[in-house]
Amino acid sequence: MALSAIDFEDLQRRLREAEERAEKAEEEKRKAQEEKRKAEEEKQKAEEEKQKAEEEKQKAQEEKQKAQEEKQKAEEERDQTKTTFQEYLDLCHIHFSKSLLVQLDGSLSTRGTVTSPKGKCYPKRLVPWEGFEEGQRRRFDEVYGVFHSQSGSPKLFPSRRTLEELGRMLCDRGFASEDDLRPHQQLSVETPISSIIAALSNVEGAPERFGLGRGVKFENHPNTLGEEVEEVQERLQAHELSTTEARTSRPVAADRICVYKDMEDKNTLSYLIEYKAPHKLPGTDVEMGLRPMDLEREVVREYRIPIDEKKRKQYDADRKVGSVVTQVFDYMIKSGLEYSYLSTGKAFIFLRIEEADPTTMFYHLIMPDEEQLTAKDLKTNAFHTALGQVLSFSLLAFTSERRGQDWRRKWRRELPKWPLGGEAILPETPDNAKRPKTPPTSEFKGKPPNVVRSFNLRARPTGRSRCNENETLAYTHSDDDSSSETGSGDKETPVRSNRTAPMLVEASTNSPTSSRTRNQTRKYCTQACLLGLVRRTALDEDCPNVSAHRAGGHGRQHRITVKTFRRLVQAQLDRTLDQDCDPLWKQGARGNLFRITLASHGYTFVGKGTISVYVPDLQHEGLMYQQLERLQGRVVPVYLGNIWLVEPWLDIGVEIVHMLLMSWGGELAVPSDVPDLDGEIDRSEEELRREGVEHSDMREPNILWNRERRRVMLIDFERSRLLAPNRRPPLQGLSPNKKRQQPFGDGKDSDQWKANVKEVDV
Repeated sequence: MALSAIDFEDLQRRLREAEERAEKAEEEKRKAQEEKRKAEEEKQKAEEEKQKAEEEKQKAQEEKQKAQEEKQKAEEERDQTKTTFQEYLDLCHIHFSKSLLVQLDGSLSTRGTVTSPKGKCYPKRLVPWEGFEEGQRRRFDEVYGVFHSQSGSPKLFPSRRTLEELGRMLCDRGFASEDDLRPHQQLSVETPISSIIAALSNVEGAPERFGLGRGVKFENHPNTLGEEVEEVQERLQAHELSTTEARTSRPVAADRICVYKDMEDKNTLSYLIEYKAPHKLPGTDVEMGLRPMDLEREVVREYRIPIDEKKRKQYDADRKVGSVVTQVFDYMIKSGLEYSYLSTGKAFIFLRIEEADPTTMFYHLIMPDEEQLTAKDLKTNAFHTALGQVLSFSLLAFTSERRGQDWRRKWRRELPKWPLGGEAILPETPDNAKRPKTPPTSEFKGKPPNVVRSFNLRARPTGRSRCNENETLAYTHSDDDSSSETGSGDKETPVRSNRTAPMLVEASTNSPTSSRTRNQTRKYCTQACLLGLVRRTALDEDCPNVSAHRAGGHGRQHRITVKTFRRLVQAQLDRTLDQDCDPLWKQGARGNLFRITLASHGYTFVGKGTISVYVPDLQHEGLMYQQLERLQGRVVPVYLGNIWLVEPWLDIGVEIVHMLLMSWGGELAVPSDVPDLDGEIDRSEEELRREGVEHSDMREPNILWNRERRRVMLIDFERSRLLAPNRRPPLQGLSPNKKRQQPFGDGKDSDQWKANVKEVDV
């Protein structure tokens, strides 16, 4: 059936539409597939980006962990590595000064007053120390420049970890006593100062530039004769000293001392340190009480106690500060020091006494707390630390020379003493006589005066009869100068001698040799010379001082007797303990040695000085020398007698009041000088026994080699004992290998021994 044209066109149209729909469907399918592929690609890309992000995150975490590990390692290395000067001062401040806590609970801390100034010399005035800050800064800047120069900053000091651990140990609790403060200051200030000076000394040119000598050390008790020594304490108790006497006659006993060693290895006291518990002397009291003042008028003689609370606080602060300053001032006068300081750990008070006018005490206060360390300049912060201040102060003190014994004696006599009575003492003076005892208003409440006489006390022998204040004891023979003196074995009795001895003083001061200075030290007299003085025999022409013994004459005899010699020595030492009396710094358990020259006659010899509790030991030693009279000048030194000092020779912790005079024995015996040293020792010891004496202390320091006599000479007979007559060896002597005879000392003393003791007991 044939299609009509219309139908054909319709069929073609539908066919085209079908093809178009098919093409469109195919296009949509292709488009869908393309979108699907694109979506899959984007998904894959997203997954890849996600994976990459995770990888980057992991890498970042790994890098962070590595950085932390490196930082930790660097910190550990830093903490274990030594520090620079700047770091050291900063860390010490952080771990020692800032970490110091004060126990404010009174029930958990020590009680009592901060100190007792009674009987001590006090300054009349307190005056701010002008120029202190500038001088401190100048010295510190010079030291800082050495440790931080253009060439670098060497790491020379303890590590951070070391300082942190030490700080935790020292500051683990609130400080409740001076005993808490003491180790803190020793380890946080004194030890670092020693370390810094030691490091500074290793820098080329620094020892000369800063006057460092051979370094410094901080000590408690430099002298075995000091009262802090256990044996001395036992002696004091044995002698049953009264509380007042033990307190007022006590020599210098500061908490710590700084000892400076010069280039000749001679130790010199540089300054004293006094500790005070911070709860007893808080910073508020220090800031209120340490001010320019007339201490004598405003504190010492002020007995009226204010009622007003504010004025009462000022009154209490004044008395606390006045008391502690007086304590240090008294120590400085007795020690002949220009500089010292006081520390509570929170506050440091630096002190100075001028030689020309010691009635004024100069002061400067620093409180190295965190408020002071706010400067952006690290060097300025380091300067204001406790270490920075004490270091600069130490360099200043090293330049000062100690004042002599005569200066100390003068000002001990002339300076006022804090009254021994209570706080309410008004000395009877014309000024105070007009002062009303009862205040005219109700502002003050009066405290009745307890008038007690104030004495200028000095050390005296204990357990013995005592001479008057203007008298002293000397050992002299019972016969007068015109009588014969056959030997030192003649028993001596104590007699009183006038303190001034005008005739003897004139003989000494008019002598051509009396103007010698310590720089013109004479050689020691020979054994034969001093033996001739004792035995009244001829002068020894080999003595290096024989011309002075003659005093321009041509005689062959000594011009004076040994009794006159002792009186002259005693009078000379009363006039001056500086000229012709030089400490040798050779110290034993019970005595210090001095080189003494009798200026009027040139006799040069040794004085063995001791403190009051050991006087019986030196008296006993004198008896032993008398027992050994035939051996003097050969086996033992020539004994010249015992004397009392009118005024004590003062050193830190020591007041020398008594001396045993003898010839110079020699230097320590060593095998290089003495081929058969053991044989020589046995020989000398055997001769002692023949004379009835057992040495009982045959240690190396007591065995000398005398070049003049070419033999061993023995010294130090404080512990020696007499042998019973029936136990003495025969004249032929004992075999060196034979056991020593035992001395008697159990109450079986001979009558002669008792008589000897009685005759010299004073």
